[in-house]
Amino acid sequence: MKNKLWTSIWLVIGCLSLVACDAQVNENSAETAHNPANSVALVTGITGNQGGGVAATLLEKGYQIRGLTRDPSSAESQYWRNLGVEMVQGDFADYDSIDAALVDADYLFINLSEQVPDYIEASKHILDSAQKAGVKHLVYSSNTRSNPDLAAPASKTEIEIYLRESGYSYTTLRLPQMMSNFVRDRDMQNILRNGVVGRGSESATLAYFAPDDLGLLAAASFADTATWDGREVSLAGDELTDKELVALLSELSGLDIKYTPPPAEPDARWLANQGLSFDTELLNREFPEIMTLREYLQQNDYGEKLRAMSLLPLPPETEDRRRGGG
Repeated sequence: MKNKLWTSIWLVIGCLSLVACDAQVNENSAETAHNPANSVALVTGITGNQGGGVAATLLEKGYQIRGLTRDPSSAESQYWRNLGVEMVQGDFADYDSIDAALVDADYLFINLSEQVPDYIEASKHILDSAQKAGVKHLVYSSNTRSNPDLAAPASKTEIEIYLRESGYSYTTLRLPQMMSNFVRDRDMQNILRNGVVGRGSESATLAYFAPDDLGLLAAASFADTATWDGREVSLAGDELTDKELVALLSELSGLDIKYTPPPAEPDARWLANQGLSFDTELLNREFPEIMTLREYLQQNDYGEKLRAMSLLPLPPETEDRRRGGG
């Protein structure tokens, strides 16, 4: 009887040990699966604002970065190579180069401009190629007007729908106006010439987001793909009315930035943004380090740059520079 009792006790202890070992194995496997040092993230558009912002954050997190570029010999490519990034040649119109760049990649950030020839088919190709290559999760850069739940389809709506129906593990980040636009020479020149021209309503706000902060969300989604799979986020780090924007730019630069009230006939771009909703409060709770427009402009010395430009003669105005607002 005693022997049977001890046998039962040892069996129970053995089972518990096996369970503990299995749990430890599963825990170690999970850590390995999400260990940035063992993960390769392919970042498209790395020499631009969006891809550059994502790559910088992922590098800080310890990921192995592979940057896709049309010209690996460029100064921008060399900059990233000096930081330890593997730069590979690729063109969205050259499907073989895309397939090669995705070999052994674990994660993908894709920012594909509408200026790319046949960009919808090119987008679908890289999404499908990533799936075939075994990419665990991809982050797709879209824009706020391309939300399939809105009434009017926009430039990337078809691709968002394709992702929803694909079964792939993905996160869509919908961008509003980029804060980086403000520090472009032509946009600063436009502000000095025309100030901020009201776009339809003095009480309506426009949303802004810093490209540097895209990496925060990309890194979070790569680290927890189960939670982020299928998540579609309408980004906004800040929302300001046109009058609030004028006050901010004037304060930072010390210049008297002009403000023109909205025209009787609302601006088409303003109308296109009506009905859009942004996840501003949610994002601020999840990622309190996301920058406001004030923080971004201060970080990029906007006031000093605008003051310096105000002392120079402005180049001739062209048609596409006549709108204020950054």
